Amino acid sequence: MRRLIERNGQSAFLMVCSLTDGNGHPMENREKLDVMSMELHRAVKGSLRRGDSFSKYSPVTVSDSSGGSQSGKL
Repeated sequence: MRRLIERNGQSAFLMVCSLTDGNGHPMENREKLDVMSMELHRAVKGSLRRGDSFSKYSPVTVSDSSGGSQSGKL
């Protein structure tokens, strides 16, 4: 990808968005988060140009065999 961009003189941009509450904290209301996530999905999808792409990432919780868990993002 990098070589293709350099050869054609194009630019590449990466945008990462996180949905937060009004104070910048992670949203805890799952229903509201789902609604806002769909709205963001529609807005981004409707704004893409040919050749643009996007993907969704979300927090996950991983449990080990001892019953412990850790939160992270994929």
